[in-house]
Amino acid sequence: MLEKAYRFVDDRLMGVANAAVKSANWTFGITKRQLANRMLGVAPVFEGHGSI
Repeated sequence: MLEKAYRFVDDRLMGVANAAVKSANWTFGITKRQLANRMLGVAPVFEGHGSI
């Protein structure tokens, strides 16, 4: 039962992630690698705010 719930949530999250990548590719013309690099560049900003 728990594994089924986990799989359901995981499938939905992966679907959202794939849709986000496709929309970024369509909107900005960037690849998955470029999107990942941009997200890694922005991550320290949000992590810094979490420590306050």
